[in-house]
Amino acid sequence: MWDADQRLRLLGLAENAGFAVGPATLIDEPIAAGLNWIESQTRNGKHLDEDRVLVFDMGGGTLDVALLDVTAGPGRDPKVFVLASDGLNEAGDTLDSAIATDLIQALREKGIDLETLPSPLVAEAFVRRAAADAKLDLTTSRSVDVDIAYPDGRLPSLRYAVEQLEEAFRSQLEGAWDLVVNTLKAAHLARRRGAVPAVLRAMPEGELTKDVAHVLMVGGMSRIPAVARFLEHKLPGAKIHTFAGAGPQEIVASGLAESSPYEQVNLHRPAFDFVLEFEGADGQHQSVSLYRAHTKFYEPWEAMQKSVLRYEWPGGTTAVNRDAKRLLPTRGYGTLSVFALDGTPVELREDGKSSESLRVNFGSSQSGLHFSLAPDGRMILRDSRGDAHSLRVTRWPALGSGFTKLALPVEEARFIPERRRSWDTK
Repeated sequence: MWDADQRLRLLGLAENAGFAVGPATLIDEPIAAGLNWIESQTRNGKHLDEDRVLVFDMGGGTLDVALLDVTAGPGRDPKVFVLASDGLNEAGDTLDSAIATDLIQALREKGIDLETLPSPLVAEAFVRRAAADAKLDLTTSRSVDVDIAYPDGRLPSLRYAVEQLEEAFRSQLEGAWDLVVNTLKAAHLARRRGAVPAVLRAMPEGELTKDVAHVLMVGGMSRIPAVARFLEHKLPGAKIHTFAGAGPQEIVASGLAESSPYEQVNLHRPAFDFVLEFEGADGQHQSVSLYRAHTKFYEPWEAMQKSVLRYEWPGGTTAVNRDAKRLLPTRGYGTLSVFALDGTPVELREDGKSSESLRVNFGSSQSGLHFSLAPDGRMILRDSRGDAHSLRVTRWPALGSGFTKLALPVEEARFIPERRRSWDTK
């Protein structure tokens, strides 16, 4: 879920370390893991025909969820569409804290309070370490003896069972499922273009999850049996997949090495900027970002309350540079340009002709300029005079190797009146 600035910072560090990398070689972990799994299915002779694949990537500190639409198989070029994705900043570390709380309570029941020990913060750190070890041991055992290696005093051994772990994990798993449901709803809205919110809210979970054919479990927390059992219960019609014997980092690296499917990935969010350029009142060149690469289109709660999910400027919930609207002139014109994350211009094609920008007229209309992007690749830019440019991309593409130009088709501008007068019969 990183934004453009975070990605550029990481790329800068990698380049300083001597790696030949660029924006086209940076892809989210759950998607990379999905590519690895897709390639393994193809090697095994399996076919996927518009199958829905839910990637559930629960690691040490974050949970990332992505819903993929996959068509792949031997002898065919794979097509991977990221229908929706989202994340939470809690995962394995949160479970460690919950287990540690249980262990501290067990010590109290034996008459030992950490606050009374020398260096209580150090004692708590050793309890957390023991909790993390117990979590790992319980992936293969029903119960474990927890020995806390506190150096300033001997603490008693504690017995901790898998049932206790599952109880400590319960609320976190329910929060994870809420994230999955919101992601499925967002994908539903993106596909159906305007499901009624009330209908979507009332839709049974079984109806919402019926199209999920595969669940791909990634990350260190996927090793915990409670996670698989929970997802099997929630998604009874899906087949659960785990990577036996491979570590999470190895899975991600292998996915990125699969260059063939990577070239066919279509992202959930554009990997490029939409920039409005114009001449300011002082005669100087100015620019305003209408959309910054990798900005999320909507907040998770909007999947529950809205009939259409899209990014809007300047009034949207996730809009960047909202206040920049006041910088726009009230006369003249500017241009809309599209840039890849590394600053490379993206061509716009209209009626077979290529250009690097679209003309945008300014005016004193109260409604002003409005810009919107939809997850399925639709863009509408209505300028201050009512002229509307519409752009359509099949899906937001992952930019390729950097040696080919990316061109976006643009439909002819058309006039959309701000409001239709009651006496206007046209």
